[in-house]
Amino acid sequence: MRNSIVLLIVFWVTPLFAQDISCLRDEILEAKIGNFDEKYFYEPKLDETLLKNYRNLSCLLISSLKIVTLDTQNPTFWNTIAALSVLERLTCMTMRGKTAEKFLGPKGEERSNFLSRDGHEVVFFGYHMANSELFLAPADAQQAIIKKWKAWYSLKSKGYNYNKCK
Repeated sequence: MRNSIVLLIVFWVTPLFAQDISCLRDEILEAKIGNFDEKYFYEPKLDETLLKNYRNLSCLLISSLKIVTLDTQNPTFWNTIAALSVLERLTCMTMRGKTAEKFLGPKGEERSNFLSRDGHEVVFFGYHMANSELFLAPADAQQAIIKKWKAWYSLKSKGYNYNKCK
């Protein structure tokens, strides 16, 4: 009985610390995701190429997520933000992560308001439409959010109803 409980705990906790997930290779889809940029963030198009295999698309999107800094000149920044936007639209879910940051300094309160709707955890990014301003979560929260997406994929993506988001 004791060994069963330990095994159950290890099985349940392990995906939370998972570093990698395994996706089916799809060069066309990978190239399309690799080309996500600022324009794709503002006007995402979920075309037939992207939607031919929802589960693999979610896997490839999650695999493409990186911890980024607010550098709008860096293609990795826009790629990550656009991939996360598509992932959230595809799954109708938004993951949140805890941060140790106190959001001090200029725009600290505004940044906090756009990132933490519940006051405890923050979203990866927030967008202030009126000012066309992006607010980015601290690196510790980004890392936690990426881990949550990987855990979700490992545990729940297989039977997930992606069509509920259409």
